[in-house]
Amino acid sequence: MNGVFAVFVAAVAFDRVVGGSARAKEHKVQESVNQFFSIPIFVLFDLLAPVGEWLALGWTGLLLVLAILVLRRLPWVFALVALRYTQEPAVWLMGSLVVCASIVLHGMTAIPFVKWYCRQPQ
Repeated sequence: MNGVFAVFVAAVAFDRVVGGSARAKEHKVQESVNQFFSIPIFVLFDLLAPVGEWLALGWTGLLLVLAILVLRRLPWVFALVALRYTQEPAVWLMGSLVVCASIVLHGMTAIPFVKWYCRQPQ
């Protein structure tokens, strides 16, 4: 909890010290670096994604994705323990399915929610 509080305090201090033009310049640099590293990671993930095996899971895969997205952290803890102790390939299969579904779901909902948030009175 101390780490979260420290980041919050640092962000507030940064906001008070740095002006709008400096913040805009930093945002451009941060966005460029983000794109520079994100694109190769997504390409590698796409190359390693077992799409055929995901489709073979059928309804089980869909229910797994829904359960993980609803329950959030608890299933990931179980998956990490399972991977460490069993070295089971199914853990990669199901973990990559959930990661891909999460990326797609959050990618589809991000822009509509941001537009909705911007329309709210401040």
